[in-house]
Amino acid sequence: MFINFKVSKNLIALVLIFTFLLLSFIAYPGAETVRTSAVNRKNSIVLPVIMYHSLLKDKRLQGNYVISPELFKSDVKFLKERGYRIIGAQELLDYTDGKLNLPEKCVMLTFDDGYYNNYLYAYQTAKEENIKFILSPIAINADTTSEKEHLSPSYSHCTWAQLKEMVDSKHVELMNHSYDMHQNLSRKGTKISSGENTDNYKTLLTEDLTKAQELFKKNVGFTPLGFAYPFGEVCDEAEQVIKKMGFKMSFSCNEKLNIIEIGNSECLYCIGRYLRTGNTTSEEFFDKILPNENK
Repeated sequence: MFINFKVSKNLIALVLIFTFLLLSFIAYPGAETVRTSAVNRKNSIVLPVIMYHSLLKDKRLQGNYVISPELFKSDVKFLKERGYRIIGAQELLDYTDGKLNLPEKCVMLTFDDGYYNNYLYAYQTAKEENIKFILSPIAINADTTSEKEHLSPSYSHCTWAQLKEMVDSKHVELMNHSYDMHQNLSRKGTKISSGENTDNYKTLLTEDLTKAQELFKKNVGFTPLGFAYPFGEVCDEAEQVIKKMGFKMSFSCNEKLNIIEIGNSECLYCIGRYLRTGNTTSEEFFDKILPNENK
């Protein structure tokens, strides 16, 4: 029997290439594979978390960390139109504890630093659209701002009275963002410095976060159950401290989808978040993030 060796060699080469690609796909699944497999698993959801900072109307000030109030409102309306449930931190905790059922299509909206314009614009949208968001104010800024008479949307932070009003409304949940460690000087945020004594570092961080927790309890009547890392600077030593202090979750700035599982409390630490910049429309931004099968 005659065999065409040239054709056979080509066929073998194609088979080898296909096998290599298949094995690579299995070993290194892409984002879509992660999304699909997680959604299809029982007792878990895929959770996109969005990170906002400042909302200002002046277009000249908008950019990576500042967007317009109208764009935030557009984001909320877009998510609701797509059938997404906007959840808070307590709902997420109750889900992992098996106390609450959540639909597959969930999303979380967070604001870092606690700017006064969050109170002016995001809070107003939350009331109008009947949704909630998570706010992580820097406690020392709430202290100093509460003593001022004039507040500017461009640079002021929320007062304790404003934070309490938002929490009491049930439209806002607060996270600890440190008392006075949101700095980029000798250390960046709450991350341990190179060569720093571990015990001294843990004592310093514990004292700072405890001071913030006490101020939240005193001024707002609410003790945050989670911690948002300043600048997203995560380290193992800090995670040990926040777990020991009883924080139930933590937020990083790693841009990733989060797989949240019932019965797995560890999945609530270092939750990834997508930075919302002012450079894209709601549809353009979310179409790159939301699981395709849920659109």
